Amino acid sequence: MTFREADLQHTHPLHVKCGQPKLDLPIDKIVVLHKKGYGSRRIVRELAKMGIEVSKDTINRRIAELGV
Repeated sequence: MTFREADLQHTHPLHVKCGQPKLDLPIDKIVVLHKKGYGSRRIVRELAKMGIEVSKDTINRRIAELGV
């Protein structure tokens, strides 16, 4: 039996997004800290001082999305 993509039936419409909505983060602050050489863990600590709780993985994803 061979696999064909045409045989697949999607269980949900493609426009439905899974997971939590994106947080509103101070992207400009993240970019400045990243360009200063701060790592994702240090950026998380700096944002925590501002009252923003976010994981290092989220910071890594946002930096990758921006292509900085």
